Amino acid sequence: MRALRYGVVGAIAFVIDLGLLLAFVEHMPLIAANTLAFLAANAVNFWLGHVWVFGRSLRGPGVARQYTAVLAISIAGLAINDALVWGGVVIAGIGIVASKVLATGVAMFWNFMARSWWVYKGS
Repeated sequence: MRALRYGVVGAIAFVIDLGLLLAFVEHMPLIAANTLAFLAANAVNFWLGHVWVFGRSLRGPGVARQYTAVLAISIAGLAINDALVWGGVVIAGIGIVASKVLATGVAMFWNFMARSWWVYKGS
């Protein structure tokens, strides 16, 4: 059930991520646009994931530590995402949407596994 909920949260975050990427890329370099879109979507992903997927409160002790851990995991996910979007568009000549879909799938897998192992172990 947790993986299904994470998928729903990921889909919501993906819509935000892709929408912002397509809006931003018209006004700034690809990597900057992808990074800003990813970070905005990541904030939504943390909030929904923390509360709905992993059943935690946003109040109380440990939230700052958990957010810091999720942010660190997300930075690794962002590196994966940026590399795959850039490589898909610039090197492979794949469209931006296809590159983003591939990158998001790989980063989502990384983020879920890392959060399950290191942040929310025991939940």
